[in-house]
Amino acid sequence: MFKILVLERILLTKAIPLSWKALWNGKKSEGRSMLILTRLVLATAALVLSALIAWAFATDAPFWESFGAVAANPWGLVGLADLYLGFLVSAIVIALVEGNRISAAAWIVALFFLGNIASAIWLALRLRRLIRQAAP
Repeated sequence: MFKILVLERILLTKAIPLSWKALWNGKKSEGRSMLILTRLVLATAALVLSALIAWAFATDAPFWESFGAVAANPWGLVGLADLYLGFLVSAIVIALVEGNRISAAAWIVALFFLGNIASAIWLALRLRRLIRQAAP
């Protein structure tokens, strides 16, 4: 437990950019711009991924055959395993942070159907709460 606390303190004091520290320390003017920028990046990433998914469906590429081709390749299988491990990790974070079990369950279901679109939207919406919870 002591090692975890020491590691956490090192990460929070050395690796966190100054603007996040400013937000945690209550310097709203400095931290607010970083919060807005991060939310903008997350929303843009979710929109770009949504557009890519729409484009892929518009190409009439057979979804299950394409999925099977990726899964048949050893590195494709590694990529899929990595993707779903990321979903699992995100689901655990969502379950721990969300105060309402129904809301957490809804976000987790969305995560496994929408992928990182859901995780980007969730993070953009919960970023302030996460920062407050992580503040030393």
